[in-house]
Amino acid sequence: MNPSVDRLLTRARVEMESGRLWRAKEILRGAISSTTYATEPVVLETYGKLLDALGDRYEAGKYLFLSGSRAPEYVAAIEIYIGRTRKLPVNALMAQFPSALHHQGIGHLPDAVRQYLVERGLPQSEAERREPNPAAFTLAGPQVITGWKAKVIGAGLLVFLVLIVMSILVGFVTMVSWLFGV
Repeated sequence: MNPSVDRLLTRARVEMESGRLWRAKEILRGAISSTTYATEPVVLETYGKLLDALGDRYEAGKYLFLSGSRAPEYVAAIEIYIGRTRKLPVNALMAQFPSALHHQGIGHLPDAVRQYLVERGLPQSEAERREPNPAAFTLAGPQVITGWKAKVIGAGLLVFLVLIVMSILVGFVTMVSWLFGV
């Protein structure tokens, strides 16, 4: 194991053993937000176990899922997370992942996680990529509105603009009549 990961986990364990679970949570959350530890399975697993101990089963399930570990004691929390995100498009699901993970790329995640994302619709080639691809983590990606929808939106914007101009004119006329008593 990486010595910096060992030091991090030791710091978190000391805080947990001292009863300062909140401090251990801060340490691990801060570590996961850095690209150094964002895809470290043991860090993700430890954070997930801590969240589970604190009673946050949904978030615990997310980090236990991302760790790739499928230990029997984690299945319930992971199922809560998977159950609540089952209907989300794969990009919306990935948008819930820690932002530092987006910089690392999902190619650094455990095989079980990548396989699940492929089963959910992520292209196989995207799951194998190692370099970051921020566009892969957008909710809907860029969209161009065309056809009748574009015409309806355009007409709505035109009506809105006309209402604003009319409001300005009416306000100006009202102000002038008030000032000059006309």
